[in-house]
Amino acid sequence: MSIKWVQFPLHPETPKEGLSLEELFAGRDLDIPAIQGHLRELMRLEGLPYGNRTHTYNSRLAQELSKWGERFAAGTLLNQKIFEAYFVDGQNLANQNLLVNLAGEAGCPVCPIWLGCPLPQFGVPQNTHSSSPDNISIFPQNSGVIPV
Repeated sequence: MSIKWVQFPLHPETPKEGLSLEELFAGRDLDIPAIQGHLRELMRLEGLPYGNRTHTYNSRLAQELSKWGERFAAGTLLNQKIFEAYFVDGQNLANQNLLVNLAGEAGCPVCPIWLGCPLPQFGVPQNTHSSSPDNISIFPQNSGVIPV
């Protein structure tokens, strides 16, 4: 099996400081602990780590970094580090210093990442600022769907 990492902004309106999951899903009558329990179990079944997330963060910079990292042998490790930083450790992916550290830990060169290059240069097109054009509003799961 091969894995292809695909970057897309699911909630591009999320501020850099993030939102609590309660804020993100306000007015949607969702049982967040139950959804997280379901996600935790699905991750466990797939052998993936999963922490106790309390917030969502604007991941645009992390997506750009991921796309940029595809050009290096360490790109897959970089994606794993980004995944773990968010889904395991609950870290803010809008934090530029965090992303530079993750790139360094993965073995990617860190100097060229933030030299003022406009974000679209690394390959996440501007028109993906919303998942709506692609009709992405849920994540498919083995036993149902989870609304996002």
